[in-house]
Amino acid sequence: KLVAMSHLAMVTFADWAGNTFKVGNTDKIANLAPFSFDLSVFDLFTSLRFKSQVIFMSQEFTISPAKLLEWFNANMVTIWYTVPTMLHFWLKWLPN
Repeated sequence: KLVAMSHLAMVTFADWAGNTFKVGNTDKIANLAPFSFDLSVFDLFTSLRFKSQVIFMSQEFTISPAKLLEWFNANMVTIWYTVPTMLHFWLKWLPN
């Protein structure tokens, strides 16, 4: 599917996201979503707006929470904006 987004919509969202989540120029945002997926608007445009860094991650980490956690730590990721299904997967993996 393809959904057009106006420049104003992206800027407004980036402003909201950056202010809501206190994104700053020292943050490192992990990006997993393809550029064609609207989820990537947060990663790409919020980072541009607030001068933070985007770190592109490999799909291979989606099947191994332990490897993903190692990657987050190695890259000093401070923000990860993802879909609820990924978080649900993580919750099932975490020890009680």
